[in-house]
Parts: sequence; structure tokens; C-alpha cells
Amino acid sequence: MKTYDFVFVYEVKNRELENICLLKYELEKRGYSVKLIETWGEIFFRHKAVNAKVVAGFAMYNDDVLAYIDSFVKNCKKYVNLQWEQLTADYILQNDNSSVKIQGTACQAHHISHGKTNREWLTCQCGISPQKVHLTGHISMDFYKPALRNYCMSRSRLFSKYNIPTDKKICLFISSFVAEKLPQIITESDLNKESGIDYNATLKNETESWSQIITWIQNILTEDETLFFVYRPHPAEWCKDELFHIEKIQPRFKVIREEAVKEWILNADKIYVWASTTISEIYAAKKPCGILRPIDIPESMDYELYRGGRYLKSYSDFKKDIYIDPEFPLDKEKLNRYFDIDNDGLSYQRVCDVLEDYYKDNSDIIKFNHKDSFLTEWSCLTYNLKQFIKKIIFECRICAKLMTWLFRGNKKFNYLQHKENYEYSKLMCQNNQYKNSEIEKIMDKIANALNYQDTKA
Repeated sequence: MKTYDFVFVYEVKNRELENICLLKYELEKRGYSVKLIETWGEIFFRHKAVNAKVVAGFAMYNDDVLAYIDSFVKNCKKYVNLQWEQLTADYILQNDNSSVKIQGTACQAHHISHGKTNREWLTCQCGISPQKVHLTGHISMDFYKPALRNYCMSRSRLFSKYNIPTDKKICLFISSFVAEKLPQIITESDLNKESGIDYNATLKNETESWSQIITWIQNILTEDETLFFVYRPHPAEWCKDELFHIEKIQPRFKVIREEAVKEWILNADKIYVWASTTISEIYAAKKPCGILRPIDIPESMDYELYRGGRYLKSYSDFKKDIYIDPEFPLDKEKLNRYFDIDNDGLSYQRVCDVLEDYYKDNSDIIKFNHKDSFLTEWSCLTYNLKQFIKKIIFECRICAKLMTWLFRGNKKFNYLQHKENYEYSKLMCQNNQYKNSEIEKIMDKIANALNYQDTKA
């Protein structure tokens, strides 16, 4: 079996795929072999683990997450934590049992840090050696710099693809509402309870905020026919039926999950968020932005980055803001401490330098007990057979009715909760899988953008 120099294990397509393709492009340019593995698809059909010299994972909080990342590869002794999400609410960060605190064997991995704030947290709060924490900036920001600015579609091409009129003022709302449809198995897990995550409080705040924001958007579209709104769901958001109802009755409102968020950020005229981490990308793109907060988020539940920001708390505030471009609503110095946005270099090259140095250092390895769960064709076959049985149980109407009756009132195995979790995983799989042709297209776009810039220079 072929041994890959680098294997990237990713979770959320819209958040990660283009970033790791950029890393793949650069590493292959340097002469290394690279493979990408998507986690959600492997839940439904498991493939045999591959040989890897260095594995870069989407996150690496603790031994359980490390073991999960490790299950996709074999014979690997080097791990890098890309940690795409580096913004977290204060009450989670300050909890000693936090699910996002790096602990255990995962501390021995190398960690990519987007900014100084995260680097200080990793070294001071998590006790990770400074030599294993690398300040690189966020790769997503590279797409807003001159070197890759031609990667994204033009405004006319993007809007034509989705039948959006180019003569309107295009407003984009980037949603981060995910709590409502999270399966009960996830929200009530021991890990989340120990971490201090209060999903009831989060859900209440999200529900009330979402309802008012959607009302504001409907009202402004009714009042002003020159406006058009694109609603961009969060990758893990299970969109409410109400959104699609509005889409049917309001021709200047569209719910669009497709395309990376950078495509929409670069081409929209005005952008709004509620509590999205993509506000850093909006700043990098130098786009006007507003923070919609009809309901206050308790300070302990909010991102520290948003603290002290300028919020639009009423419909009148929102309506006024549509027609002006005030100063950016968050502290720019704080943004740079989190994301190192204004640096002159390219983050993807910095990350590749870290990966290459680690690859060449034969003395720097991680020792832990590998579970070796999916190393053989037989282990994959038995797993996939179990998944096929699950598919029949959860998707066949007759089986579903029978199982609901058999497990009624059984607290040890709540059938409906497990079905809910199955449906959620299925949705995430559909949203995050890729085809080889898609990877080839992304790689071609990256090459064309970089070559265009080299030619221009």
C-alpha cells in the first residue's frame, strides 16, 4: 500500500476543503504526496486506513479526538492540529473540563495558531510547549490577498449562476444558528454537560434572535425593492421550513448553501452576521458589515472577540445601517490578535513550512496506543454491514414503525433519538462529501490564480 507523506482529515467542506487544497497544491509543488479524507462520508462507508507519515486533523482536543483522527491512518507517528475553529465562548474556555481544551497525548502534536491570542491560550492554559505552537495566520485570509484574489468568481458570473439580479444592492446574511436541530444525543452527551454547555439557554437565545432577524429582513425587502438578500446557512444548520416559504413568496430573497462563503463575501454589497467567526474574513475583504443583535447574548456565552462591538439592536438601527457604511463594528487590533489578518505574507506557505520541517525531523514523534480499528478489509466490511443494517432500520418505514414500538419507553436505547442522530449525520455527509472532479477543479483554480499573479508580477 502506498504511503502518503501528508494526509489531511477534514470535517466541514465549506470551512476547510479549499484551504487544505491550497496546502495540497503547495506541498505537491514541493514534491510531497498528499491525500484528503472527509470524515462524515466515512461514517456511512468506511474505507481501509492508509499509510501516512504526517497527519493533519481538523481538530485535536484530547485523546478521543486524536484516536478518531488516527483511525483513518496507520503507521503514523506525527500529528498536526489545524484547529479551524479557534473562537469559543468564554464560559467554555474557562471550564477546566472544556471539550475544546487541548489535553492528554494531543498536547504532543504540533498546533497551528491563527493569532497571538490562541497561541497564548495554548501555551499558558493548555501547557503546550511553545516550540509546538506555530503562529501562521488563518489560511482563509489568503484568498482575500492579491496572490489569490482571482481565485473567486466575478460578481456577474456568481450572480448569473444563481439568478441574482446585478442591478440590486445585494445584502448577505451569514447565519450561525445551529442549536435547534442538533440531535439530543449530542446536546445531552456527558462530554458537553461536563464542559458547561447550556444548550437550553443557547437554543432560547438563538430562536428569539433568528425570529427577529428574519422579520427585519422581510420588512426591509417589502419596503425597498432595490434590495436583495442572500441567506447563507451555517454548514451545520438544518434550515427551517419558514426560510423556504419566504423564498417562495419573496423573489428578492434566496437561501443558498452552495459555494464557499468567500465567494459571497467578495461579491456582496453589504454583509450582516449574528455571531459568525467569518466576520474576520469580512474584515480581510474590506467589506462593510453589521452585527445584528435584537436579543443580547449573555457575555459569558458570546465570543470574546465580539465584546465591545457595535451592535444593531433594533429594526430602525438595521434600516439605517443598510444605507451607510460606518466603521467596522469590531476592534481591529483585537481581530488581528486572533487572526493575524494584516500580515504581508501568505499563511498557507507558513503552514507548509511547519509541516515540512516537522516531516523532516525524525526525532519528533508521538507515542500512544493506536486502536487500529479499521486497518483491514474485514474490519471495514463488518463496520459497513452494520451501517447498512442501520440504514434499513432508520429509513425503511415498516422497520421504523416496528423499532419505535419495540423500544417505546426504553431509556437505555431511545430509538427516536438514535434515528435523529442518524438523519443529522446523513445531512452532514451530504453537505460535506466531495468528488475527485471537484478537487481537480479547485486545484486548477488555485494554479490559475497563482500563475496569473506570477505573470502579472
